[in-house]
Amino acid sequence: MSMMLLYNLLLQMGDSLPPEYERVDYLEGNGSEYINTGINGRTGLAAKYKMEFTFVSSTSIQQICAELGQNQQNRTYFPYMSNGNWYYAIGTSATAIQTNGIIADTVYNIEAIYKEDEQKIYINGVEVVSETNQVSFTTSVPLYLFASNNNVQKRIARAKIYSFEITDTTTGNKLANLIPCYRKSDNKPGMYDIVSGSFLTNIGTGEFNYPTT
Repeated sequence: MSMMLLYNLLLQMGDSLPPEYERVDYLEGNGSEYINTGINGRTGLAAKYKMEFTFVSSTSIQQICAELGQNQQNRTYFPYMSNGNWYYAIGTSATAIQTNGIIADTVYNIEAIYKEDEQKIYINGVEVVSETNQVSFTTSVPLYLFASNNNVQKRIARAKIYSFEITDTTTGNKLANLIPCYRKSDNKPGMYDIVSGSFLTNIGTGEFNYPTT
């Protein structure tokens, strides 16, 4: 069996983790923890995730997965909270999503598709954004999970993430499939990426929480 065929078969098996890791329902950030996904921001990405904000404020910004490009213009902001409401950004500016706002401790299923000439966002299965902004850019700035990769303001989230996937919209290939878990040897929490076979852990301060029962 070729290595490529074996790899494809392993992907089809779903989100099984290696035996040294234990899956948990979610990873919880408390406003100081975040993860480097290793995937650079650009047009042509899609994200699908399940999450909830544990703290909602009318005076704060909390990013879930984002980067601010080198020239401060090429933003890749997957749907996030700004002043208690949903926002998103692809390219030069952030845009409000017209919903009834964000409710704390409420689970949301988000799908955001950022093609070069088409942007669509679904929240809990309802289409809330359909745009055709002509934007095209690539950056060397990787997306942060639970925050924005921005040296000035990381806008770290107080939130739980249950699952997170990133896909290339051109090829349909999954770039990341992040599973909340902990490493059994030392109880270290993180996200195991099924696609790359990498265990991604906190690069901020403090430590992620996760359910123990």
